[in-house]
Amino acid sequence: MDIVIDTDILSTFCKIDKLHLLPRLFRKSTIIVPPSVYKEIRQAVRNRKLHYSPPPRFSRATLRPSERKLAREIWNRKKLGLGDCECIAIAHNRKCILLTNDGQVQREADSFSIDHMNLPLILRELWITRLSSKDQILELATEIENKDSIRIKNLGLLLR
Repeated sequence: MDIVIDTDILSTFCKIDKLHLLPRLFRKSTIIVPPSVYKEIRQAVRNRKLHYSPPPRFSRATLRPSERKLAREIWNRKKLGLGDCECIAIAHNRKCILLTNDGQVQREADSFSIDHMNLPLILRELWITRLSSKDQILELATEIENKDSIRIKNLGLLLR
């Protein structure tokens, strides 16, 4: 099953220079970057806020007409960001897992029965699959909190 990644998760892994972990975690998947997500990341690169060098199996998506239509419908109804709407539309249409840390996006994904993972779950999967040790995950979490101003709640509970 392929993966669709939103700007928040993508930028988090770029800021800590650990983007290579995602293809290792999702070994058999293509990681799809929607057009608006790519545009937001490129803008951050131009503004020198982050470095983006996609590893293998990252793919810039072109929206299919049905995805463009669904993204617009979600945008008109929910007023989510266009990148979030494109993520949901692609994940729904292509039966992908959505990576997002946004609660509103997760609720909208639930309404379409889209499987999704947030940052704590991604970190947990890195530990469960033994791609990273417990200590490495705790270091990653600290680095994310310091570089991305994100508070990762209940990490200790996730690593039991």
